[in-house]
Amino acid sequence: MIRALTAAVTAAAAVCGSVAVVPASAAGASIRVNYLGHSGVKGEAEASVIDLSTGKTYAAHGGQDTPVPAGRYAVGAYIAEDPWMTVAARVVQVSGPTTVVFDTGKANKVTFDAPGATTSALAVVPFVTVGHKQRTFISDMGAKWPADQTYVLGDPAAKGIGLGVHGVLTRSGAEPSPVRYDLVKSFQGMPNEVTVKADPKSLARVELDVATMDQAQTTLLNLTAENPDHSPVVGEPVGIAVLGHQTDYRTPGLQWATNLSMNSLDATEFLTENAKDHNLLYAAGKTYHESWGYGVWSPRPASPAIYAQDNTLRVGGGPPICAWAGTGVKLDDCQVQTQQFSYKLYKDGKLLGEGQSVTAPVDTVKPHWYSAELTAGRSGKVSLSTTVSARWYFQAGGTTRTETAKLIVIKHNQVQPGMFRITPAGLDDRNQVDHTAPTSIALSVAEFGDVASMSLESSDDGGKTWHSVPVTGTGANRTAKLPAAGKPGMVSLRVGAKSANGASVQETVINAYGVR
Repeated sequence: MIRALTAAVTAAAAVCGSVAVVPASAAGASIRVNYLGHSGVKGEAEASVIDLSTGKTYAAHGGQDTPVPAGRYAVGAYIAEDPWMTVAARVVQVSGPTTVVFDTGKANKVTFDAPGATTSALAVVPFVTVGHKQRTFISDMGAKWPADQTYVLGDPAAKGIGLGVHGVLTRSGAEPSPVRYDLVKSFQGMPNEVTVKADPKSLARVELDVATMDQAQTTLLNLTAENPDHSPVVGEPVGIAVLGHQTDYRTPGLQWATNLSMNSLDATEFLTENAKDHNLLYAAGKTYHESWGYGVWSPRPASPAIYAQDNTLRVGGGPPICAWAGTGVKLDDCQVQTQQFSYKLYKDGKLLGEGQSVTAPVDTVKPHWYSAELTAGRSGKVSLSTTVSARWYFQAGGTTRTETAKLIVIKHNQVQPGMFRITPAGLDDRNQVDHTAPTSIALSVAEFGDVASMSLESSDDGGKTWHSVPVTGTGANRTAKLPAAGKPGMVSLRVGAKSANGASVQETVINAYGVR
């Protein structure tokens, strides 16, 4: 199985070993890559060959001479021999037919040492620097298996080549593991020994909390380590499953870009941003907090998006049933599962258009009242946030003139659509609460302006009947408390807010959270 999996990777990858050079007079310059396996069996390797003067990459196919200009090259490959994977890279001078032979029996195992943990996932990536640009020998797959049988063929004299190693360690017998280690190390050359030891006290500590909205969903937390200058240590994400609470110890002094993927019945989508602006350096001995997915999944700013631009009112955005950002993370527009959604836009009670996006011109002289309506649903065997609807009532158009001694500013009236964030207390990793206890719910409305009033209703029969729930507090952040459900099931919520100028927003989420 490993041989079959790695075959797709080795076409863009490389391994190195001892070199035999045939005199230049024999023929034109070329490279062939072979290997001597762990068991002593000879084989032919697929390899990548990088010209160190131009950066051009050639694919050396097993058993074939690959013509190249004479010059200095970095050669690298992954060699798959069930159950072993060997990684190596070396620099060679090519002036004629050149055969690179890698003796994988001389390679040493990549090992990690952390208290009570074993390696669950691993990436080992050789790099070469051409000019000021770092290049890798791998495809976008990388060498990620097997975690306990990956070897490096040493060559410390391979100048200009570096090696990045990222291991994910977990505790055996627990799925998902309550403790995780993300250990990363860079090497110059191809080291004879690749060993990474870790003491939790010398690492950065991250308290992770991850929840899903459906029983069938699984989550995979992928991390990519970068140096302070944003250069990659390994260059691709490495991850394992995570759900609920987990303590993650990470190598300090690095930036950790986070991708959380959530597998649904018909799709796998990334929830977190690819951390393009991720500048946080994780410090040794310091504790951080990151959470995803907890709370009611519903519209949030930018998904949908309601705004005025260039005298045009626009309603649209990505699929609107989304998680809100948790502690210490940022989220992309999410598409956790296939959704059907549509908007309707009205002006002074008259329908202007409908669909997944709607636009209409704005009257720049006189303000008008608009309403935008959303209907959205999720398909398949879904548990929570099965149907979401919302209605925004707002004013747009006209102008506001502000005059000072030096400046006259004319603004079009701004849209205040409002997006509710609904967070029941006591949610578990499947967004369920205990049926024996009352549930406190935090309500907040974003991008709405001054909030004059807020209301909440609940339903335990999928929205057929509704019950008013007292809301306490003032401003944009308020609270409510629902009595104990008394039995397992689902709770639907309908929340609304009004502003002093007459704008309003109402949002309904069928099966907003579960009761266990």
